[in-house]
Order: sequence, then structure tokens, then C-alpha cells
Amino acid sequence: NIEVARLISYDELTYEKIGCNGEELMCSEVPSFITETTYWTGSANSSQDIWTVYNNNEFFPNFYFINDIGVRPVITISKDYF
Repeated sequence: NIEVARLISYDELTYEKIGCNGEELMCSEVPSFITETTYWTGSANSSQDIWTVYNNNEFFPNFYFINDIGVRPVITISKDYF
């Protein structure tokens, strides 16, 4: 059973082991699953902008509703099930 479902956060994406950079607005040299698709994160940059990962390795805040932007859930599964 899934215990928690949420969106990946800015802090998780900019953690050194993943490697996105909010100052450079890029996700370069990251695992391929990070930039395979374009999606919103669960982190706001301001009252209007949500950090967004793009499939061209860009990483910046976006406030436009675009049909091509999806979500990528992060799920937590209890290890009791394994």
C-alpha cells in the first residue's frame, strides 16, 4: 500500500545527489528520469510561480497553464510490504 503521495520538491531536486540548480535554472548532469518529461514540482517560488522541470534540462518557475506540463508523483511505500 502507498502511504504517502506528493510532488517532488525544490529542495529534493537541488540536493547534491540529484543536481538541479535553481540559480543556473538547469538540471544538467542529472539522472535521466528527472528530465524525461516536463512537470510541475510541489514547490512555489512566489505567490504565482511553481518550480517546473522541463524535458530540455531547464528548471525554472512557471505560472502559465500549459497542457504539456504534467506532474510526477513521489510515493512512499512501507518496507513492511517487501
